[in-house]
Amino acid sequence: MLFASLGREAATGRGVVYATEALLAEHGKSIKDLKFAIQGFGNVGTWAAKLIHDLGGKVVAVSDITGAVKNPNGIDIPALENARDIRAKFLIEAANHPTDPEADEILSKKGVTVLPDIYANAGGVTVSCFEWVQNKFLRPSLHTHNCNLRMSAFTLGVNRVARATLLRGWEA
Repeated sequence: MLFASLGREAATGRGVVYATEALLAEHGKSIKDLKFAIQGFGNVGTWAAKLIHDLGGKVVAVSDITGAVKNPNGIDIPALENARDIRAKFLIEAANHPTDPEADEILSKKGVTVLPDIYANAGGVTVSCFEWVQNKFLRPSLHTHNCNLRMSAFTLGVNRVARATLLRGWEA
């Protein structure tokens, strides 16, 4: 029997919010004092928006591939639900847990067959496992660079790929 970690569903969105809080704190700001626009309203964006809303931040716009919603006075994030508008017979969850429990119930009552993410996107989970194994054995030290966060992350990634290439015996 497999068990999911408690909080797994919200983990990435929660991490985004924690990272945002840390960055804002360095600038003397907090989530409750700001307005936010969320681009990408899948699992990560939805959870980030919910958590920002719960922390007193004002989410004024959200968007995904189908469109956007905007309200300069703030959006009622808990009320933002599209399950009632779905007219499909089958819903394939390609993203990580894109259907919340309320939507699941609505879809079930409508007779929509939902192929869950844990099955449909197993390829991503498999790759995550491979990445975890690789990262466990490939822990290069982080070099300090006088650069911005994007360049620092990019440098770390390139170093990891270069080290993996050398360890596998591949030559340039």
